[in-house]
Amino acid sequence: MTENHLSPKDVPVGTDAREADWATLFGRAIDDVAQIVQSEAHLLTAGMRTVLAEQLDRIFTLVAISALLAVGAVCLVGAAVLLQREFFGLSWWQSFGATALALFAIGIAFAAFATIRRKPPADI
Repeated sequence: MTENHLSPKDVPVGTDAREADWATLFGRAIDDVAQIVQSEAHLLTAGMRTVLAEQLDRIFTLVAISALLAVGAVCLVGAAVLLQREFFGLSWWQSFGATALALFAIGIAFAAFATIRRKPPADI
């Protein structure tokens, strides 16, 4: 591709050559802006992929931990029911009722402690 150069000021230039130079400069400016926008889009895409991959890893880990904790909680409740049935000689409904009451009491206690707000330290 041939390049148009601006002529020195002392050489008279026709309007056609001057318009061609401006058109070339304008075309180059548009191409440069398009390349900058394309590069920024690639950088943004690469950054978003990294952030998205990290967030997905965090979500999968959280789901796996939550599932394990839920299974553990079910096993713990089952063990508490069986302990009450075997150790105290309670019937099934009494064992489940006592376990449910204990869990409600623990839940209410956690809710009460969660609502207590710490006071900020006083300025001295």
